[in-house]
Amino acid sequence: MDRFRQRFGDRFISGWATGGEFFGSVRIESESTEKQTDIALQVKASFGRLFDASGGFDKSAAEKISKESLEIFVMQTGGSIAPVFNLQDLYDTAVKAAKDIEKGRGVPFSVILESYDELKLPGDNISFVQQQHAKEVMRKLGEHYNKLLEFQNDIDFVLRNQNFFEKPDGRKLNDANQKITDDLNTIAESADRCVRDFSQCQHFTPRIPEINLPPRKQPKPKRAVVGIKPTRAVVNLNALQAFQLRRQAASVTAQAAILAKSPTTAQDSLRYSTFRLDGTP
Repeated sequence: MDRFRQRFGDRFISGWATGGEFFGSVRIESESTEKQTDIALQVKASFGRLFDASGGFDKSAAEKISKESLEIFVMQTGGSIAPVFNLQDLYDTAVKAAKDIEKGRGVPFSVILESYDELKLPGDNISFVQQQHAKEVMRKLGEHYNKLLEFQNDIDFVLRNQNFFEKPDGRKLNDANQKITDDLNTIAESADRCVRDFSQCQHFTPRIPEINLPPRKQPKPKRAVVGIKPTRAVVNLNALQAFQLRRQAASVTAQAAILAKSPTTAQDSLRYSTFRLDGTP
């Protein structure tokens, strides 16, 4: 509240008064004082009947004044402004300005200030029952709106991705989508009327379309392919193992060559029989 008063003050302008101003000054120069006094009395008498229905400017006075030196000064606010050349123009302009101001063609010259307490709020004359009814109506309208909006999103997803579903009926889905849109607009309008005027709060039951969304397509199972990939055994031998294998092969070759000969003595036979596979005696 303090922030509001800092920005807008403690009063507001509830209206203003309009009006207008008209000032006419006439200076007449004559040869004698007697003549000057006579003309002044006639002018005063003519303008004294300015707002009289039977009044008007004295023509005889106008003829006398026309022969004298005359200066006219006019200041006007509001109404129609026109040039003034003589006393008759001054008279007519003053009468017309007064009528224009009466018809609302004046200018504002003052305002009417009121306290903010004078402002009437929408809920000043609302009863407790109306307040509770409005809350219940707004709650139900919100539930209907969210439910319809969720259903519409599901329909929209099916329409945009028909290849994901089993035989979707596009025509029925579009009809249901249009019905939901109409109900959403009706709910929004009802809620707006209820907020602006509690006496306009009324329940609304939407027409939920009786339509079942098509089921999603199930992915086809993939056949598992079992294959045995042939492998090659790779034996890595270090230098020592390769040397031993070559030595063993050489020993076997030498033994086979010795056994092919016939021993001649017992000592040769014993030496041949004790020859080991690794080639050492």
